[in-house]
Amino acid sequence: MKPINVFIADDHEIVRTGLTELLNNYVGDFSINIVGSASNVDELTKNAKRKNIDIFITDLGFEGTKGDVGIIQKILDINRKAKIVVFSMRNKTPTIIGCYRLGAKGYVSKSADSGLILDAIQTVHSGEKYFMPGVLEKVGLSSLYDPLEKLDDREKTIFLSLAQNIDISDVAQELNISEKTIQNIITQKIKPVLGVSRSGFRDCAIRMGLIDDF
Repeated sequence: MKPINVFIADDHEIVRTGLTELLNNYVGDFSINIVGSASNVDELTKNAKRKNIDIFITDLGFEGTKGDVGIIQKILDINRKAKIVVFSMRNKTPTIIGCYRLGAKGYVSKSADSGLILDAIQTVHSGEKYFMPGVLEKVGLSSLYDPLEKLDDREKTIFLSLAQNIDISDVAQELNISEKTIQNIITQKIKPVLGVSRSGFRDCAIRMGLIDDF
């Protein structure tokens, strides 16, 4: 069986080293190959497009990102197919909800049993989501209707960018589309799906746990 290629991102060396040792020493019904690591956002984003990475394991709250979960959006903006497993001590309800809604495929607390990160890697690699047992129920997501699931990655990026007061011209340049196209997406898709006006994007994103309320 082909090994699962894993990339680790954490700003603490002891975590990167310990997690690498744990995964390298695992012997079971699948194998893991550590293909790299990053200690900061720049190193992570430089590697985000690599085609030989099956799973990104990342902490949250990196310097240079907006809010706890900003790193997830940053990775997915570069590589929309990235499979991200969050491995973090940040476990407040808005943070976990933000991870889920932004597109992370998994979440495991650093305080959890070490076997859970292995379960997460195997489950996410198989194409399913893995949020450690009980965590979705704890934050009320087990049966929650998530309107963001009706938005594609580009539409989510537009929504989150405008929610963070990024100018529409900058969003258009980043996505390489016209401002008119963005306006049409806002009118025809984002506003009807979320049920809010453009002026309400920020409050909506805060309620969803996607950005911090500064």
